[in-house]
Amino acid sequence: MSNLTSIIVLNFNGFEDTIECVDSLIEHIKIGFELIVVDNCSVNDSWNQLRKQKEQNSNWTKIHLVQTTENRGFSAGNNFGVKYAKKHFNSAYFWLLNNDTVIKSDALSPLIKTFRSNLKSGIVGSKLMFYDKPDVVQAIGGRFNKYTGKFNQIGFGKLEGELNLEEKHSIDYVVGASLFVSMQFIETVGLLSEDYFLYFEEVDWSIRSHKNGYETLSCLESVVYHKQGKSTKNNVRSKRNINMMYFQFKNLILIYKKYYPHLFFVPYFVITYRSVKLMVKQDLSYLNLWLQVIFKKRRESFVK
Repeated sequence: MSNLTSIIVLNFNGFEDTIECVDSLIEHIKIGFELIVVDNCSVNDSWNQLRKQKEQNSNWTKIHLVQTTENRGFSAGNNFGVKYAKKHFNSAYFWLLNNDTVIKSDALSPLIKTFRSNLKSGIVGSKLMFYDKPDVVQAIGGRFNKYTGKFNQIGFGKLEGELNLEEKHSIDYVVGASLFVSMQFIETVGLLSEDYFLYFEEVDWSIRSHKNGYETLSCLESVVYHKQGKSTKNNVRSKRNINMMYFQFKNLILIYKKYYPHLFFVPYFVITYRSVKLMVKQDLSYLNLWLQVIFKKRRESFVK
């Protein structure tokens, strides 16, 4: 069976992170791969900077640099890259990797090995470590309680040596910074759902994976260092954070509408509870956020 993997790196206004990510992939991965960098219609100078890098850096000559015509979100941007790869290469696997990540050793070979070790492999994720605290775990996967609407990142904040290895067997979803799938999986389950502009697309994919008889797995030997929140600049008190939370809240409702309609009240309770807490602690901007989500007002003020 072919090992050829198409690696999709999606860029939006973050060319410096993307260049660091791509350079780390070129340095450390030695097995067969094609690397597709998708610029998701950036509104800064990202496209020109990436083109300049490809023209001037000899290591980038084989990088496939493509651009979407509009920014339709994380899922659509990654799907654009997968479709490009399917058209041009005979890839057995696809690795969707956030642009705000780097690797310090071969993180691809272990993903392939883990995938092949389980006939029910659907989506395989890496062990995500904090970029600025490389000994601290961000997540090895996630758990989701549909009755409470609560999401937990497994291993969050633990030192690498403190991980309970049994935890990796109880993964409900793979964290979206590193998503590894096969061509067969895509043909069976489909691409990422473009119903989501940002957030919960990996949860949706994982739910569909399980419904089709696949498992979601964590590969602890595949280590990826993640600048968590860098790609969305999701800082607690920023205006951008309110925009990001809009997508989180909106898409939580969508998850329940699609898969748990009998629990339709859960996301509304969660959103109201979180909004009230934020209103008390910060400012009344979150009241407007709550009104927009609950009453389905379209939010046009996405911060570029």
